[in-house]
This record gives sequence, structure tokens and C-alpha cells, in this order.
Amino acid sequence: EAGKSGLGAVSEPMLNPRLLNSVKRMTSGRERSMLEVALAEALLALLGATSICLYKMQQTGDGVLVWLVVEATENDTQLYDNGLAMPENIAGIDHFPMLANCLNDGCNQIDGDKTVLPITTVDQRCYGFIEIVGKPMN
Repeated sequence: EAGKSGLGAVSEPMLNPRLLNSVKRMTSGRERSMLEVALAEALLALLGATSICLYKMQQTGDGVLVWLVVEATENDTQLYDNGLAMPENIAGIDHFPMLANCLNDGCNQIDGDKTVLPITTVDQRCYGFIEIVGKPMN
């Protein structure tokens, strides 16, 4: 119909201002670290979680290294990896049992109110993890 915008078909909850702000921030970011912050904050808002953590991983000759990149909570968001220097919180994946299980099993891990999901490339190679604390996801 002429004169109607595409928004007419979108339900009211989809126009949540927090969601729209998150999408705006994600799409306006040019630096990877700012995109990661925006992603964590958007997931926090969309899922109603207590916290969202994004982890990166790197496979080396000595094993798999993992570090916390971003932690978003309702009150604060902390960026731990600026992409310029080696993060201080880097450790072997064995220090993160749920992340290790997620990598080894190739699937989500759920323990109580904590869920860990792999972040994969198009060809299914894992390069990081999302940790969601809040309601268990099915």
C-alpha cells in the first residue's frame, strides 16, 4: 500500500528503545573492540541476562589460550582487550572448564544459570565464546 512504511508490520516489542540503541551502536562501530562491546550489550538487553562475557581464543603450539574480551552487566560494561597489546588475563583453556568442554564437544554447555556457546567462522572453526549468565537457554 502506498504511504505505508515497513514498520507497520513490526510488533511493538521489536521497537524496544534499548534494542534499537544496541543495533545503532553495533552498526556505527568501526573498531572491532567497539563492535564487541555493542554485541555484548545487545545480547544482554535481548536475553535479559545478568551478564554477558565474550572470550577470544588462540591456538598455539603449546595449546589453546583464552582471554576475556568484554563483560557486560546491567550496571557496567568492561572492555579488557583493546586489540593493541596482549591481554593481561590470558590463560590456558584448562582454566575455563566450560569453555574447554564447549571447544572439545563443539556444542553449547549449560551449568545451572550459565550457558557457554562457541563463536565460529563460516567454516565452523571456533575462535571464541559467549558466556551468558541468567536464565538457562534451551
